[in-house]
Amino acid sequence: MSGKRLVRPSQRNRGGYSIVIVLGLLAVGMSLSYAALHTQGSNLRLQRNIELRGAAMEAAHTGLSMAYRQMSQNSWAGVDSVLNRTLSSTSGYSVTFQTGDPSLDANSPYYANWPYRVTITSTGYAQDPQVPQSIALYKAQSVVELVPRALAPSPGDWDRFQQYTVFQHRDRDFSVHFPGRIAGPVWIQGRVYISEEYPDRNDVRNLYLEHLNSMRYAGYPDLRPLEGPVYVAPGKQNSTSWSRLSMLGLTQISIANPVAAWQRQAETQTYRLYPGGKAYEVPRVAQTLQNVVLEPDPKNNPLGLFYRSSGTLYLQDNVQVRGTLLAADVHLSGRNVRLEPPNLKPVLREWRPIQLPAIVVSNNVSFYASASATIAGLVSVEDKFEVRSGNTNAALTLRGRLITGEFYLGGRTSWDISSITWGLYRTLFDLQSGASIIHYFPIYMSYLGFDPQPQIQIVPPVEEVIYHWPSVNTPLYVPHPNDGGLRWDVVRWGERVE
Repeated sequence: MSGKRLVRPSQRNRGGYSIVIVLGLLAVGMSLSYAALHTQGSNLRLQRNIELRGAAMEAAHTGLSMAYRQMSQNSWAGVDSVLNRTLSSTSGYSVTFQTGDPSLDANSPYYANWPYRVTITSTGYAQDPQVPQSIALYKAQSVVELVPRALAPSPGDWDRFQQYTVFQHRDRDFSVHFPGRIAGPVWIQGRVYISEEYPDRNDVRNLYLEHLNSMRYAGYPDLRPLEGPVYVAPGKQNSTSWSRLSMLGLTQISIANPVAAWQRQAETQTYRLYPGGKAYEVPRVAQTLQNVVLEPDPKNNPLGLFYRSSGTLYLQDNVQVRGTLLAADVHLSGRNVRLEPPNLKPVLREWRPIQLPAIVVSNNVSFYASASATIAGLVSVEDKFEVRSGNTNAALTLRGRLITGEFYLGGRTSWDISSITWGLYRTLFDLQSGASIIHYFPIYMSYLGFDPQPQIQIVPPVEEVIYHWPSVNTPLYVPHPNDGGLRWDVVRWGERVE
Protein backbone atom coordinates (compact mmCIF):
# COMPACT_ATOMS: atom_id res chain seq x y z
CA MET A 1 0.00 0.00 0.00
CA SER A 2 1.45 3.32 -1.05
CA GLY A 3 -0.25 5.81 1.53
CA LYS A 4 1.59 7.76 4.36
CA ARG A 5 2.21 5.97 7.62
CA LEU A 6 0.34 7.25 10.69
CA VAL A 7 2.60 8.61 13.38
CA ARG A 8 1.57 8.17 17.11
CA PRO A 9 1.99 11.33 19.38
CA SER A 10 5.08 11.34 21.41
CA GLN A 11 5.16 11.03 25.21
CA ARG A 12 6.54 14.57 25.45
CA ASN A 13 3.42 16.14 23.87
CA ARG A 14 1.10 14.24 26.16
CA GLY A 15 2.97 15.58 29.21
CA GLY A 16 2.53 19.20 28.02
CA TYR A 17 -1.20 18.79 27.77
CA SER A 18 -1.37 17.47 31.33
CA ILE A 19 0.49 20.47 32.72
CA VAL A 20 -1.96 22.83 31.07
CA ILE A 21 -4.90 20.96 32.51
CA VAL A 22 -3.41 20.93 36.01
CA LEU A 23 -2.62 24.62 35.89
CA GLY A 24 -6.14 25.36 34.80
CA LEU A 25 -7.56 23.35 37.63
CA LEU A 26 -5.28 25.13 40.09
CA ALA A 27 -6.41 28.51 38.77
CA VAL A 28 -10.05 27.60 39.17
CA GLY A 29 -9.44 26.34 42.66
CA MET A 30 -7.60 29.49 43.68
CA SER A 31 -10.38 31.64 42.26
CA LEU A 32 -12.98 29.74 44.19
CA SER A 33 -10.91 29.96 47.34
CA TYR A 34 -10.44 33.73 46.90
CA ALA A 35 -14.15 34.23 46.29
CA ALA A 36 -14.96 32.23 49.38
CA LEU A 37 -12.46 34.17 51.46
CA HIS A 38 -13.76 37.48 50.04
CA THR A 39 -17.34 36.53 50.81
CA GLN A 40 -16.41 35.47 54.30
CA GLY A 41 -14.58 38.78 54.87
CA SER A 42 -17.54 40.79 53.62
CA ASN A 43 -19.87 38.89 55.88
CA LEU A 44 -17.60 39.54 58.83
CA ARG A 45 -17.45 43.27 58.04
CA LEU A 46 -21.21 43.39 57.57
CA GLN A 47 -21.73 41.60 60.87
CA ARG A 48 -19.32 43.99 62.58
CA ASN A 49 -21.09 47.02 61.09
CA ILE A 50 -24.43 45.70 62.31
CA GLU A 51 -22.97 45.24 65.78
CA LEU A 52 -21.51 48.75 65.76
CA ARG A 53 -24.82 50.23 64.60
CA GLY A 54 -26.63 48.32 67.33
CA ALA A 55 -24.18 49.61 69.91
CA ALA A 56 -24.66 53.18 68.64
CA MET A 57 -28.46 52.78 68.78
CA GLU A 58 -28.25 51.45 72.31
CA ALA A 59 -26.05 54.40 73.29
CA ALA A 60 -28.54 56.85 71.76
CA HIS A 61 -31.46 55.29 73.65
CA THR A 62 -29.43 55.32 76.85
CA GLY A 63 -28.86 59.04 76.24
CA LEU A 64 -32.62 59.61 75.92
CA SER A 65 -33.28 57.82 79.19
CA MET A 66 -30.56 59.72 81.02
CA ALA A 67 -31.77 63.02 79.59
CA TYR A 68 -35.33 62.29 80.75
CA ARG A 69 -33.98 61.54 84.22
CA GLN A 70 -31.97 64.78 84.23
CA MET A 71 -35.04 66.81 83.24
CA SER A 72 -36.89 65.39 86.24
CA GLN A 73 -34.28 66.64 88.71
CA ASN A 74 -33.70 70.11 90.13
CA SER A 75 -30.12 69.94 88.85
CA TRP A 76 -31.20 69.99 85.19
CA ALA A 77 -29.31 72.79 83.41
CA GLY A 78 -32.16 73.53 80.99
CA VAL A 79 -32.95 73.56 77.30
CA ASP A 80 -29.73 75.36 76.41
CA SER A 81 -27.56 72.64 77.90
CA VAL A 82 -25.85 69.63 76.29
CA LEU A 83 -25.52 66.26 77.99
CA ASN A 84 -22.37 64.32 76.99
CA ARG A 85 -21.54 60.94 78.50
CA THR A 86 -19.04 58.13 77.77
CA LEU A 87 -20.46 54.65 78.27
CA SER A 88 -17.23 52.75 77.53
CA SER A 89 -13.88 53.28 75.86
CA THR A 90 -15.61 52.89 72.48
CA SER A 91 -19.19 54.23 72.95
CA GLY A 92 -21.15 57.18 74.32
CA TYR A 93 -23.79 59.78 73.49
CA SER A 94 -24.46 63.49 73.15
CA VAL A 95 -27.92 64.89 73.97
CA THR A 96 -29.43 68.28 73.12
CA PHE A 97 -32.71 69.81 74.30
CA GLN A 98 -34.91 72.12 72.24
CA THR A 99 -38.15 73.87 73.22
CA GLY A 100 -41.12 72.78 71.14
CA ASP A 101 -42.25 69.88 69.00
CA PRO A 102 -41.37 69.75 65.28
CA SER A 103 -44.62 67.92 64.54
CA LEU A 104 -46.76 70.90 65.64
CA ASP A 105 -47.67 73.89 63.50
CA ALA A 106 -50.22 76.68 63.67
CA ASN A 107 -52.94 74.40 62.26
CA SER A 108 -52.45 71.71 64.88
CA PRO A 109 -55.13 71.37 67.58
CA TYR A 110 -52.29 71.04 70.12
CA TYR A 111 -50.31 74.05 68.94
CA ALA A 112 -50.87 75.83 72.28
CA ASN A 113 -48.83 73.04 73.93
CA TRP A 114 -45.76 73.89 71.85
CA PRO A 115 -43.94 75.92 74.58
CA TYR A 116 -44.54 73.18 77.15
CA ARG A 117 -42.93 70.49 74.99
CA VAL A 118 -39.23 69.70 74.72
CA THR A 119 -37.61 67.75 71.90
CA ILE A 120 -34.73 65.58 73.15
CA THR A 121 -32.22 64.54 70.47
CA SER A 122 -29.63 61.92 71.39
CA THR A 123 -26.72 61.00 69.09
CA GLY A 124 -25.11 57.71 70.08
CA TYR A 125 -21.74 56.52 68.75
CA ALA A 126 -19.80 53.23 68.75
CA GLN A 127 -16.17 52.76 67.62
CA ASP A 128 -14.56 49.58 66.29
CA PRO A 129 -11.64 48.93 68.67
CA GLN A 130 -9.76 47.05 65.92
CA VAL A 131 -10.39 49.75 63.30
CA PRO A 132 -10.53 53.05 65.23
CA GLN A 133 -11.47 55.05 62.18
CA SER A 134 -14.65 52.99 61.86
CA ILE A 135 -17.37 54.80 63.90
CA ALA A 136 -21.12 54.19 63.75
CA LEU A 137 -23.61 56.97 64.59
CA TYR A 138 -27.28 56.68 65.50
CA LYS A 139 -29.62 59.60 66.19
CA ALA A 140 -32.85 59.13 68.15
CA GLN A 141 -35.43 61.66 69.26
CA SER A 142 -38.13 61.89 71.92
CA VAL A 143 -40.70 64.57 72.74
CA VAL A 144 -41.94 65.21 76.30
CA GLU A 145 -44.48 67.66 77.70
CA LEU A 146 -44.42 69.46 81.05
CA VAL A 147 -46.91 68.32 83.67
CA PRO A 148 -47.38 71.42 85.88
CA ARG A 149 -47.56 70.42 89.52
CA ALA A 150 -47.09 73.77 91.29
CA LEU A 151 -47.18 77.50 90.62
CA ALA A 152 -44.42 79.82 91.78
CA PRO A 153 -45.15 81.37 95.20
CA SER A 154 -47.14 84.60 95.14
CA PRO A 155 -46.02 87.82 96.88
CA GLY A 156 -47.27 88.53 100.38
CA ASP A 157 -50.99 89.40 100.66
CA TRP A 158 -51.62 88.44 97.01
CA ASP A 159 -53.95 85.58 97.90
CA ARG A 160 -55.69 87.81 100.41
CA PHE A 161 -56.39 90.42 97.73
CA GLN A 162 -58.32 87.90 95.68
CA GLN A 163 -60.99 87.44 98.34
CA TYR A 164 -62.52 90.84 97.44
CA THR A 165 -64.03 92.35 94.33
CA VAL A 166 -62.15 95.57 95.06
CA PHE A 167 -59.23 95.72 97.46
CA GLN A 168 -57.81 99.11 98.45
CA HIS A 169 -54.24 98.77 99.69
CA ARG A 170 -53.57 102.42 100.62
CA ASP A 171 -55.08 104.98 102.98
CA ARG A 172 -56.62 107.01 100.17
CA ASP A 173 -60.11 108.20 99.16
CA PHE A 174 -62.63 105.65 97.99
CA SER A 175 -65.41 107.33 96.02
CA VAL A 176 -68.37 105.65 94.36
CA HIS A 177 -71.45 107.09 92.71
CA PHE A 178 -74.75 105.77 91.43
CA PRO A 179 -75.61 104.57 88.84
CA GLY A 180 -72.24 102.79 89.05
CA ARG A 181 -72.01 99.56 91.00
CA ILE A 182 -69.54 97.26 92.77
CA ALA A 183 -70.87 93.78 93.52
CA GLY A 184 -69.35 91.58 96.20
CA PRO A 185 -67.06 92.24 99.17
CA VAL A 186 -64.95 95.41 99.22
CA TRP A 187 -61.90 96.25 101.37
CA ILE A 188 -61.54 99.99 102.02
CA GLN A 189 -58.57 101.40 103.94
CA GLY A 190 -59.36 105.09 103.31
CA ARG A 191 -62.45 107.23 103.72
CA VAL A 192 -65.63 106.22 101.89
CA TYR A 193 -67.45 108.82 99.80
CA ILE A 194 -70.87 107.87 98.41
CA SER A 195 -72.64 110.07 95.86
CA GLU A 196 -70.82 113.30 96.61
CA GLU A 197 -71.45 114.89 93.21
CA TYR A 198 -75.25 114.71 93.12
CA PRO A 199 -77.91 115.21 94.28
CA ASP A 200 -76.53 118.20 96.11
CA ARG A 201 -79.47 118.19 98.52
CA ASN A 202 -79.08 115.82 101.44
CA ASP A 203 -82.78 115.01 101.73
CA VAL A 204 -83.00 114.00 98.06
CA ARG A 205 -79.75 112.01 98.15
CA ASN A 206 -80.79 110.20 101.31
CA LEU A 207 -84.15 109.29 99.84
CA TYR A 208 -82.54 107.92 96.69
CA LEU A 209 -80.06 105.80 98.65
CA GLU A 210 -82.68 104.47 101.06
CA HIS A 211 -84.99 103.51 98.19
CA LEU A 212 -82.17 101.72 96.34
CA ASN A 213 -81.87 99.53 99.43
CA SER A 214 -85.64 99.00 99.78
CA MET A 215 -86.14 98.08 96.12
CA ARG A 216 -84.14 94.85 96.38
CA TYR A 217 -86.71 93.51 98.84
CA ALA A 218 -89.56 94.32 96.44
CA GLY A 219 -88.38 92.20 93.51
CA TYR A 220 -86.14 94.77 91.83
CA PRO A 221 -82.50 94.00 91.04
CA ASP A 222 -79.89 95.23 93.46
CA LEU A 223 -78.84 98.62 92.06
CA ARG A 224 -76.94 99.94 95.06
CA PRO A 225 -73.48 101.39 94.28
CA LEU A 226 -72.04 98.98 96.87
CA GLU A 227 -73.38 95.50 97.58
CA GLY A 228 -71.05 94.53 100.39
CA PRO A 229 -70.06 93.33 102.78
CA VAL A 230 -67.84 96.38 103.21
CA TYR A 231 -64.62 96.11 105.22
CA VAL A 232 -63.76 99.62 106.42
CA ALA A 233 -61.10 101.29 108.54
CA PRO A 234 -63.12 102.74 111.44
CA GLY A 235 -60.76 105.59 112.25
CA LYS A 236 -60.95 106.93 108.70
CA GLN A 237 -64.71 107.46 108.46
CA ASN A 238 -66.82 110.47 109.44
CA SER A 239 -70.48 110.58 110.39
CA THR A 240 -71.55 111.09 106.77
CA SER A 241 -69.69 107.98 105.64
CA TRP A 242 -71.28 105.83 108.33
CA SER A 243 -74.72 107.27 107.66
CA ARG A 244 -74.68 106.60 103.91
CA LEU A 245 -73.30 103.10 104.36
CA SER A 246 -76.23 102.41 106.69
CA MET A 247 -78.78 103.92 104.27
CA LEU A 248 -77.69 101.35 101.71
CA GLY A 249 -78.19 98.53 104.21
CA LEU A 250 -74.57 97.42 103.93
CA THR A 251 -72.91 94.95 106.26
CA GLN A 252 -69.94 96.80 107.73
CA ILE A 253 -66.91 94.99 109.13
CA SER A 254 -64.07 96.86 110.80
CA ILE A 255 -60.54 96.31 109.51
CA ALA A 256 -58.25 95.24 112.31
CA ASN A 257 -55.14 94.55 110.25
CA PRO A 258 -54.69 96.92 107.29
CA VAL A 259 -52.12 95.91 104.70
CA ALA A 260 -49.05 97.84 103.69
CA ALA A 261 -49.19 99.61 100.34
CA TRP A 262 -48.85 97.19 97.47
CA GLN A 263 -45.90 97.87 95.19
CA ARG A 264 -45.38 96.18 91.89
CA GLN A 265 -42.02 94.51 91.43
CA ALA A 266 -39.43 95.51 88.84
CA GLU A 267 -40.39 95.50 85.19
CA THR A 268 -40.68 92.10 83.58
CA GLN A 269 -38.28 92.12 80.63
CA THR A 270 -38.15 88.36 80.09
CA TYR A 271 -39.89 85.36 81.57
CA ARG A 272 -39.74 81.56 81.65
CA LEU A 273 -42.52 79.03 81.91
CA TYR A 274 -40.48 76.62 84.05
CA PRO A 275 -36.96 76.34 85.50
CA GLY A 276 -34.53 75.69 82.68
CA GLY A 277 -37.10 76.65 80.06
CA LYS A 278 -36.70 79.06 77.19
CA ALA A 279 -36.38 82.76 78.07
CA TYR A 280 -39.08 84.78 76.29
CA GLU A 281 -38.69 88.50 75.74
CA VAL A 282 -41.78 90.58 76.52
CA PRO A 283 -42.84 92.45 73.33
CA ARG A 284 -42.96 96.25 73.48
CA VAL A 285 -46.09 98.01 72.25
CA ALA A 286 -46.67 101.47 70.82
CA GLN A 287 -47.98 104.34 72.93
CA THR A 288 -51.39 104.17 71.23
CA LEU A 289 -53.27 101.01 70.32
CA GLN A 290 -56.17 101.12 67.89
CA ASN A 291 -57.78 98.54 65.57
CA VAL A 292 -55.46 95.84 66.84
CA VAL A 293 -55.59 92.35 68.31
CA LEU A 294 -52.82 91.24 70.67
CA GLU A 295 -52.70 87.61 71.70
CA PRO A 296 -50.26 84.93 72.83
CA ASP A 297 -47.79 83.40 70.40
CA PRO A 298 -46.94 79.81 71.44
CA LYS A 299 -43.43 80.08 70.01
CA ASN A 300 -42.40 83.61 70.98
CA ASN A 301 -44.76 84.90 73.70
CA PRO A 302 -46.86 82.05 75.11
CA LEU A 303 -48.18 84.02 78.11
CA GLY A 304 -49.24 87.00 76.04
CA LEU A 305 -47.39 89.66 78.06
CA PHE A 306 -47.18 93.10 76.41
CA TYR A 307 -45.15 95.98 77.77
CA ARG A 308 -45.16 99.75 77.39
CA SER A 309 -41.74 100.81 78.65
CA SER A 310 -42.51 104.45 79.49
CA GLY A 311 -45.28 107.02 79.49
CA THR A 312 -49.00 106.34 79.11
CA LEU A 313 -50.49 103.51 77.09
CA TYR A 314 -53.68 104.68 75.31
CA LEU A 315 -56.32 102.14 74.32
CA GLN A 316 -58.47 103.64 71.59
CA ASP A 317 -61.19 102.11 69.41
CA ASN A 318 -61.33 98.39 68.59
CA VAL A 319 -58.59 96.99 70.79
CA GLN A 320 -58.62 93.37 71.84
CA VAL A 321 -55.92 91.99 74.13
CA ARG A 322 -55.86 88.33 75.07
CA GLY A 323 -53.03 88.68 77.51
CA THR A 324 -51.53 91.03 80.09
CA LEU A 325 -50.69 94.72 79.67
CA LEU A 326 -47.73 95.98 81.71
CA ALA A 327 -47.29 99.76 81.83
CA ALA A 328 -46.81 102.82 84.00
CA ASP A 329 -50.26 104.22 83.12
CA VAL A 330 -53.13 102.86 81.04
CA HIS A 331 -55.89 105.13 79.70
CA LEU A 332 -58.98 103.53 78.17
CA SER A 333 -60.32 106.18 75.84
CA GLY A 334 -61.91 104.24 72.97
CA ARG A 335 -64.95 102.14 72.20
CA ASN A 336 -65.05 98.37 71.79
CA VAL A 337 -62.09 97.63 74.00
CA ARG A 338 -61.82 94.09 75.38
CA LEU A 339 -59.12 92.76 77.69
CA GLU A 340 -59.16 89.09 78.65
CA PRO A 341 -56.16 86.98 79.66
CA PRO A 342 -56.28 83.37 78.46
CA ASN A 343 -56.44 80.41 80.80
CA LEU A 344 -53.00 78.96 81.47
CA LYS A 345 -52.03 75.31 81.46
CA PRO A 346 -53.72 73.88 84.57
CA VAL A 347 -51.86 72.56 87.55
CA LEU A 348 -52.40 68.86 88.19
CA ARG A 349 -55.54 68.21 90.26
CA GLU A 350 -56.51 71.91 90.25
CA TRP A 351 -60.00 72.43 88.85
CA ARG A 352 -59.93 76.24 88.93
CA PRO A 353 -58.70 78.08 85.82
CA ILE A 354 -55.43 79.98 86.19
CA GLN A 355 -54.90 83.43 84.67
CA LEU A 356 -52.40 86.25 84.85
CA PRO A 357 -53.77 89.79 85.44
CA ALA A 358 -55.34 91.71 82.58
CA ILE A 359 -53.57 94.96 83.54
CA VAL A 360 -50.61 95.68 85.83
CA VAL A 361 -49.59 99.34 86.22
CA SER A 362 -47.22 101.17 88.53
CA ASN A 363 -49.28 104.38 88.48
CA ASN A 364 -52.87 104.87 87.29
CA VAL A 365 -55.66 103.39 85.21
CA SER A 366 -58.09 105.95 83.83
CA PHE A 367 -61.40 105.22 82.10
CA TYR A 368 -62.56 108.13 79.93
CA ALA A 369 -65.96 109.82 79.95
CA SER A 370 -67.38 108.19 76.80
CA ALA A 371 -65.31 105.01 76.54
CA SER A 372 -66.66 101.49 76.30
CA ALA A 373 -64.71 98.48 77.55
CA THR A 374 -64.99 94.97 78.94
CA ILE A 375 -62.28 93.61 81.19
CA ALA A 376 -62.45 89.96 82.17
CA GLY A 377 -59.70 89.42 84.72
CA LEU A 378 -57.74 91.08 87.49
CA VAL A 379 -56.49 94.66 87.36
CA SER A 380 -53.57 95.63 89.62
CA VAL A 381 -53.03 99.37 90.16
CA GLU A 382 -50.36 100.75 92.43
CA ASP A 383 -51.81 104.26 92.64
CA LYS A 384 -55.30 105.19 91.37
CA PHE A 385 -58.11 103.56 89.41
CA GLU A 386 -60.58 106.14 88.17
CA VAL A 387 -63.73 106.13 86.09
CA ARG A 388 -64.10 109.71 85.03
CA SER A 389 -67.45 111.46 85.29
CA GLY A 390 -69.04 111.24 81.87
CA ASN A 391 -72.12 110.77 79.77
CA THR A 392 -74.53 107.85 79.92
CA ASN A 393 -73.14 106.07 76.85
CA ALA A 394 -69.96 105.22 78.73
CA ALA A 395 -69.91 101.53 79.58
CA LEU A 396 -67.43 99.53 81.62
CA THR A 397 -67.74 95.98 82.86
CA LEU A 398 -64.84 94.71 84.92
CA ARG A 399 -65.57 91.09 85.70
CA GLY A 400 -62.81 89.89 87.98
CA ARG A 401 -60.84 91.65 90.72
CA LEU A 402 -59.46 95.14 91.23
CA ILE A 403 -56.49 95.95 93.46
CA THR A 404 -55.85 99.68 93.77
CA GLY A 405 -54.44 102.37 96.04
CA GLU A 406 -57.17 104.93 95.39
CA PHE A 407 -60.60 104.44 93.83
CA TYR A 408 -62.89 106.89 92.06
CA LEU A 409 -66.10 105.99 90.23
CA GLY A 410 -67.56 109.28 89.04
CA GLY A 411 -71.17 110.12 88.32
CA ARG A 412 -72.88 110.77 84.98
CA THR A 413 -72.82 114.36 83.81
CA SER A 414 -76.46 114.31 82.68
CA TRP A 415 -77.45 113.58 86.28
CA ASP A 416 -75.59 116.60 87.62
CA ILE A 417 -78.53 118.95 87.60
CA SER A 418 -79.25 121.85 89.93
CA SER A 419 -80.45 121.38 93.48
CA ILE A 420 -83.63 123.23 92.56
CA THR A 421 -84.43 120.70 89.86
CA TRP A 422 -83.69 117.77 92.17
CA GLY A 423 -85.94 119.38 94.77
CA LEU A 424 -88.71 119.78 92.20
CA TYR A 425 -88.52 116.12 91.22
CA ARG A 426 -88.65 115.12 94.88
CA THR A 427 -91.74 117.27 95.42
CA LEU A 428 -93.50 115.79 92.36
CA PHE A 429 -92.68 112.30 93.62
CA ASP A 430 -94.19 113.07 97.01
CA LEU A 431 -97.36 114.56 95.45
CA GLN A 432 -98.25 111.38 93.55
CA SER A 433 -101.71 109.98 94.10
CA GLY A 434 -104.06 107.45 92.62
CA ALA A 435 -103.65 103.82 91.56
CA SER A 436 -100.56 104.38 89.38
CA ILE A 437 -98.36 105.73 92.12
CA ILE A 438 -94.64 104.85 91.83
CA HIS A 439 -93.33 103.80 95.22
CA TYR A 440 -89.59 104.18 94.68
CA PHE A 441 -87.81 107.39 93.86
CA PRO A 442 -85.16 105.75 91.57
CA ILE A 443 -87.93 104.17 89.47
CA TYR A 444 -89.78 107.49 89.34
CA MET A 445 -86.60 109.22 88.15
CA SER A 446 -86.11 106.58 85.43
CA TYR A 447 -89.27 107.84 83.73
CA LEU A 448 -87.62 111.26 83.61
CA GLY A 449 -84.54 109.90 81.83
CA PHE A 450 -82.38 108.96 84.82
CA ASP A 451 -81.93 105.20 84.39
CA PRO A 452 -80.68 103.61 87.64
CA GLN A 453 -79.38 100.55 85.79
CA PRO A 454 -75.56 100.74 86.15
CA GLN A 455 -73.48 100.95 82.98
CA ILE A 456 -70.29 101.11 85.04
CA GLN A 457 -69.95 97.95 87.10
CA ILE A 458 -67.27 95.88 88.77
CA VAL A 459 -68.35 92.34 89.56
CA PRO A 460 -66.65 89.10 90.67
CA PRO A 461 -65.78 86.45 88.09
CA VAL A 462 -68.53 84.02 87.12
CA GLU A 463 -66.43 81.09 88.32
CA GLU A 464 -63.60 81.02 90.81
CA VAL A 465 -60.28 81.87 89.16
CA ILE A 466 -56.70 81.69 90.40
CA TYR A 467 -55.11 84.98 89.41
CA HIS A 468 -51.36 84.47 89.46
CA TRP A 469 -48.81 87.25 89.81
CA PRO A 470 -46.34 87.45 86.88
CA SER A 471 -43.12 87.36 88.87
CA VAL A 472 -39.91 88.83 87.47
CA ASN A 473 -37.33 86.31 88.59
CA THR A 474 -39.39 83.16 89.15
CA PRO A 475 -40.79 80.95 86.38
CA LEU A 476 -44.53 80.45 86.17
CA TYR A 477 -44.39 76.78 87.14
CA VAL A 478 -41.96 75.27 89.64
CA PRO A 479 -41.32 71.74 90.90
CA HIS A 480 -43.70 70.47 93.53
CA PRO A 481 -41.97 70.30 96.94
CA ASN A 482 -42.49 66.53 97.05
CA ASP A 483 -41.09 65.84 93.57
CA GLY A 484 -37.47 67.01 93.60
CA GLY A 485 -37.82 68.24 90.04
CA LEU A 486 -40.22 68.85 87.17
CA ARG A 487 -42.53 66.14 85.87
CA TRP A 488 -42.98 65.27 82.20
CA ASP A 489 -45.31 63.20 80.06
CA VAL A 490 -43.82 61.29 77.12
CA VAL A 491 -45.45 62.31 73.83
CA ARG A 492 -43.18 60.25 71.52
CA TRP A 493 -40.17 58.12 72.39
CA GLY A 494 -37.05 56.88 70.60
CA GLU A 495 -37.87 57.77 67.00
CA ARG A 496 -34.94 57.47 64.62
CA VAL A 497 -34.01 60.68 62.81
CA GLU A 498 -31.55 61.25 60.01
